[in-house]
Amino acid sequence: MATLSSLSGNVYYHWMIDVLPRIGILKNSTWSLDHIDWFVVNSLTHDFQQETLKAAGIPLERVIESDRTPYINAQTLVAPSFPGHLDWVSQGTIDFLRSTFLQNTSEAVKGRSSSLSKALQVTSPDGPRLYISRANARYRRVLNEAAVIDHLQSFGFIPIALETLSVAEQVHLFANAQAIISPHGSSLTNIVF
Repeated sequence: MATLSSLSGNVYYHWMIDVLPRIGILKNSTWSLDHIDWFVVNSLTHDFQQETLKAAGIPLERVIESDRTPYINAQTLVAPSFPGHLDWVSQGTIDFLRSTFLQNTSEAVKGRSSSLSKALQVTSPDGPRLYISRANARYRRVLNEAAVIDHLQSFGFIPIALETLSVAEQVHLFANAQAIISPHGSSLTNIVF
């Protein structure tokens, strides 16, 4: 059994920066993922958690949610260290995320959502200019977002609500963007790509 859980592991930023890179640490150790029976994560309540675990090679049927199972007994427990200090993203984390998620994003985004299609049909050879909206967020919404979007569109920025996109779509957008403007939030995690 390997524990991957982390403080705030249900939040996109902490999931991507604190939880998933621990899989990379396991892959670089003497432990083969095939020989680990169970992987303990905070939860699988969000689509991004399931999508990213699959992409990292973790079968969902071998995942235990610590939010639902507060006590777990194991003969052997593998506890990979955290990849860096709190709120400091290590080069190893960046390398792991890029090697895991950047490959094959073009195939994953074909025929997808209209907002994504609009962003990808940009005439600029440098890629789209993106404004990441927090209109659907619970906290830290931009009060005058309509005016901000209107102003930014005059500079070629396209508003995007990332919660409507898969992780593969988000990775593709950020990896190919010319410029990104966003209020503070977990969506900025994707600048790693």
